[in-house]
Amino acid sequence: MRAGDTEAMIRALAPLLLILTACAPPAGTDPRSGFDARAGEPIHGWRLTGQGVAVRVASNGCTDKDSFDPVLRGSPRQGWAFDLELVRLSPDTCSEPVPGGIELEWTREELFAPRGAEISVVNPVRR
Repeated sequence: MRAGDTEAMIRALAPLLLILTACAPPAGTDPRSGFDARAGEPIHGWRLTGQGVAVRVASNGCTDKDSFDPVLRGSPRQGWAFDLELVRLSPDTCSEPVPGGIELEWTREELFAPRGAEISVVNPVRR
């Protein structure tokens, strides 16, 4: 096969590859359940505590701190400001929903947040 033939084949297949890529579900998504492990978990609310951050999350009876990856990032705000996003690692498939959800707390040490840093939870809040 000549170099020119290879280039022509790539040009001919490029639109097909683009279409196939657009149709594939994003990584981390289970198309059967709609669960997206990349998205920040919708939460019921959050508050700062003396030790760190407490977040109220939905639970079907099997949710605990190990259900989440707490991701702390520098914030666009000035100074020692950080944004915390909770990403659920797997869906809670238990069958005993907890009305109002449960409250989970992460300490500054668990989040590797500097003492005195401002922390804001950026997950979408649902009421």
